[in-house]
Amino acid sequence: MPRRLLAVHAHPDDESSKGAATAAKYVADGAEVLVVSCTGGEAGDILNEQLPDASKARAHRDMAGFRRTEMAAAQAALGIDHVWLGYHDSGLPDTEQGETVRPGTFATVPLEYSTAALVRVVRRFRPPRPGDVRRERRLPAPGPHPDARGLGRCVA
Repeated sequence: MPRRLLAVHAHPDDESSKGAATAAKYVADGAEVLVVSCTGGEAGDILNEQLPDASKARAHRDMAGFRRTEMAAAQAALGIDHVWLGYHDSGLPDTEQGETVRPGTFATVPLEYSTAALVRVVRRFRPPRPGDVRRERRLPAPGPHPDARGLGRCVA
């Protein structure tokens, strides 16, 4: 049985900021690596000040399309496979201003739906055994992203 690594992230771009070196190492060692993005990252922000203005303009116009392009580049650079679960990004509400998570986004999806979607991917990919799961909900204040909490519930 070939070595397999399954990495599940809340958003596209998390594969690059949380685990890219691990994925690249597994690929270099001959393993199959599958990254799952639970959401499309539609509510994300651009934090890279080095990004060219044309890319920033595209991201502001079409964040979901921009994230798909980023994911394709990450797949090529890391040599990984990728699956979208297809949920909408919950965004990061400003709770101090009374904002809440929008209905219909990943953080609000009933657990049985998000878990069933992930179980289908796991059964198809068949990783050898569960590994350690990075629980983003344990990050210090001001608190984790609602989608990270949703991911933690989904994989637990």
